[in-house]
Amino acid sequence: MAKDKNKDVKKKVAPESKKSVSKTTTVKKKASNKTTEKRVKVIQVKSAIGVPGDQKRTLVGLKLNKINRVAILEDTDSVRGMINKVGHLVKVEKL
Repeated sequence: MAKDKNKDVKKKVAPESKKSVSKTTTVKKKASNKTTEKRVKVIQVKSAIGVPGDQKRTLVGLKLNKINRVAILEDTDSVRGMINKVGHLVKVEKL
């Protein structure tokens, strides 16, 4: 009898998984117009050795952690605040 219960469970689970797959495939992504977004290019020019830990974590948040790493980010207020915090370690260029 235990084998019969396992088979029934498998039969019940399989149709549900098919339904969930069909739901995820019907979701459409919005097309983003990247040409209108403002971007900045951030380059790390100095080492993070000897700086406080919060500044090191800010560099990681900016996708930087080694000298000469480059990150292209959206120009938002939060990114600008992070850049201001570690401005002595990075160079910024507008794109």
